[in-house]
Formats: sequence, structure tokens, C-alpha cells
Amino acid sequence: MSVYKPTVAILGINGTIGTHVLNAFLSPTFSSLFTLPIRIVTRDPSKIKANVPAITDDNVKFYNANIATGEGLATVFEGVDVIINLLGTEVSHTAVIEAAAAAKPKVYIPSEFGTDIPASGPYLNLFKVKTDVVDLARSKGLKTVSIVNSAFSEWLLTVPPFAGVNFPEPGQFQYYGDSSAKIDTTSLVDVGKVIASVASKDPATLPDYIRVAGDVVSPRKISDAYTAATGQKLTDVALPLEEIVVPARKIAKEGPKSGNDFLVGLRGVLYDQYMTSTHEHNEFVSKGLFEFTPFTEVAKRVLGKN
Repeated sequence: MSVYKPTVAILGINGTIGTHVLNAFLSPTFSSLFTLPIRIVTRDPSKIKANVPAITDDNVKFYNANIATGEGLATVFEGVDVIINLLGTEVSHTAVIEAAAAAKPKVYIPSEFGTDIPASGPYLNLFKVKTDVVDLARSKGLKTVSIVNSAFSEWLLTVPPFAGVNFPEPGQFQYYGDSSAKIDTTSLVDVGKVIASVASKDPATLPDYIRVAGDVVSPRKISDAYTAATGQKLTDVALPLEEIVVPARKIAKEGPKSGNDFLVGLRGVLYDQYMTSTHEHNEFVSKGLFEFTPFTEVAKRVLGKN
């Protein structure tokens, strides 16, 4: 019986999680599970080459294709088993999906990597761009496996308007509602490993949604982790929950009109406790391969205290 070692193509490698994904694929843990080289679609290989020193001519092959029109994607996708889409929502995914459907890969992983959208309740429409893309992929017959990892741990610590660290002013910590509200989170490094793990699995074992979380935190735990990692105590700026929920739900209902609208909506998801999932696939993706990184350890790594 032959061992399944899929051939993989990745789009959007220079985005938020691209470096972490490729680091995982080329690591000793995962590289032997795939047929190399990994195929990467990018117009500019220099950035990812600078960020991932493990890249060689043997383990990665770069392709130039037109994401908007699909020109060149047939060559990239020929004989591919798994297509991983890391593209942002600012570009159309239609041509990619059509080219993928024509190539008939065993697995298509769409660009989600966030909240559990089907369980996002009043915020479902906030993610319409993503749900439309997934619906299109499935309508084309692609086995589409969405990955739910909730909030990126690094963003909770370093993007002030998102989770309130050093916001609205440096040294302050703004949050809404209950300081013990649950928030699921996964480090970017671990998200890369989750994607590599899912891509390596027998397609028959993969459900439509993979739900994981590296840790469960709260506004209080975020603030405490920041203090433990930096030695700096943040001053609470506690606000009523309705101050974020009311505008966030309104934006979700009407659809975001700007990046700031989406951020407000996302903060509503966070504090309204919809940034959670069942994490039912933690062991499925990690067993024998890696351990999820606790949030406190991510804080130490990101904020510089080791």
C-alpha cells in the first residue's frame, strides 16, 4: 500500500500567515509528509525567501500566475493534491476557485483561518465575503476544508485597536463587558502547523470544518500575560458591553463598508463571546506532530521576555 504524500500548491504566501505556513511545511516535522517541491504562486519570491531561510530549489518551486484572471493557474495546479488559499479578501477568489475546480485536487483549503463563521450568530453577515467564496468552492465540487483557529494570539497582544492592549493610549487596556469573557486564540506559528497537518491527512478523514484553539483567554488574561512578559501593568479602561455590541451588530447586519467597519464588527465578535469554538480537532491535527503554544508563552516570545 502506497503512502499518501500529497503535492501542494499555496497562494497568498506573502500575507499574514504565509511565512508561518511555509516554515511548517519545510520543517523536519512535516517536510517528509509531502511530495516536494511545494508550489508557490507569487509575483515576488524575494520576500518569502528572506523570511524563510529553509527555502531551496529542491523544496520550493515558484510560479507566476494571474490570480485575477486565472491565467497560468492550470500549470500550477496540474497534478496537485491540495490547494491552500491564503489570499486576502481584497482580491477576487473566483478565478482561483474555477482553476482549482478544473484541476480536481483532493482538498481545497479556503482563506478563512479565524472565527467559527457558521456559529457566529448575529455576526454571520460580517463574513459574507468569505462565506460566498466557500459556497462557490463547494458548488464547484471541491472538497473544501475550512480551518477555524479563532483570534491570532499575536494580534491580541500587538494590534491595539483589536484587543485593547495599549489602547486608546499607550499603557492603557480597553475592553468591553466582562473581563473574564472567553476568547479562543491560536498563535500564528501554530496556525501554520495546523494547515500543514490538515494538508497531510488522508482526504477521506477530513471534515468540512477543522476547529482548533491553542488556548482560551479573556481580557483579564490578555492584560496579565502582557504584564508578565513586559513587567508593565496596563491601566484598565473598562466600557459597557453594549458600546461595542450595538454598533458591531448593526455593521454586521448592514455589511461592513470599510476596513474600520470590519474592525468594529470583529471587536463585537470578540467581546460578545463569538470568538469561540469547540476546538474538537486539537488532537486530530496535533497528535504526534506538535503541541499548541500557551498564550503566556506567545506573549513572552512576541513581547521579548524569554
